[in-house]
Amino acid sequence: MPRVKAAVSHGHELSVLAFLRDRMESPEGVVSSIGNVARETGLTVHQARAALRRLGKNGLVETIHRSFPNGASAENAYRPTQAGLDELAGAACASRCAPSAEQGRRDERAV
Repeated sequence: MPRVKAAVSHGHELSVLAFLRDRMESPEGVVSSIGNVARETGLTVHQARAALRRLGKNGLVETIHRSFPNGASAENAYRPTQAGLDELAGAACASRCAPSAEQGRRDERAV
C-alpha cells in the first residue's frame, strides 16, 4: 500500500511544476537546490525531492546535472518538458472548468 495517497503526490508534483514554469527564464532551465524548491513550494525537502524524481521518471521534467570547473557538484537545473507544461495546463483547466459541488446543487434547485 502506498505511503502517500496518489492525489497528494500529484498535488506535490503540480506545485513543483508550477514553481519551475514560473521561474523559467532561460532554455537551460531553473537552477535551484532541492531546499529552495521545498521552501518555495511549501513542501518538505523529502517531498520536493520525491516529486522531482517522479516528474523526471514520468518525462514531465528534465534534470540537467551541473558541476563546478573543479568537478564538485553544483545545483541541478530543472526544465519542464512540453508534456509537463501540458499536464500543468490540464490540471489548471480541470480546476477551473469543473463545476463545483455548490454550483451543481444550485443548478439542481433551479430545475
